[in-house]
Amino acid sequence: MVGEPVKRWKCAYKACEALCCRMERELTLKDIREISKAAGKKVEDFVQVKPNRRGAVPFTLKRKRGRCVFLQENFQCQLHPLGAKPSLCRIYPFLLSRVIYGDEPILEVRPAQDCPGIGRGPRFGEEAVKTVAESAKNYLEGLREVVKLSRRGLKPEEILEKLEAA
Repeated sequence: MVGEPVKRWKCAYKACEALCCRMERELTLKDIREISKAAGKKVEDFVQVKPNRRGAVPFTLKRKRGRCVFLQENFQCQLHPLGAKPSLCRIYPFLLSRVIYGDEPILEVRPAQDCPGIGRGPRFGEEAVKTVAESAKNYLEGLREVVKLSRRGLKPEEILEKLEAA
């Protein structure tokens, strides 16, 4: 994982009214399984299928009034206390910029420019960087899983059906 460094960060979700939860967030199959299990929700309650997305995971979190379906009125995430936040939510305040393919894929991330927590709070230390790197790696593995299933001829809807049957 490479990208621009962030020296300090503290989530200021109340100040920005959870800007990060207004973005479209892709979901891996692992994310979908974890959310479904932890939140006790059916897949169709929170997954939006976007089948014609070249090079991207065709599953995103559903949105309600322009916000993630798991964002509460007080701007807190319902998934956070359950430990079931999706991979791309876990890398915040970074956004996935691109994937560089080689012997080993390299994920390039960039700080979210509109996040008011960047530059504030505690030092964004080694442990935080590890968490971001691990979540980015999980996302990449999830992308590979969906690509593999797609190459077998499965449509996104069929992939979800298979996931729900398991």
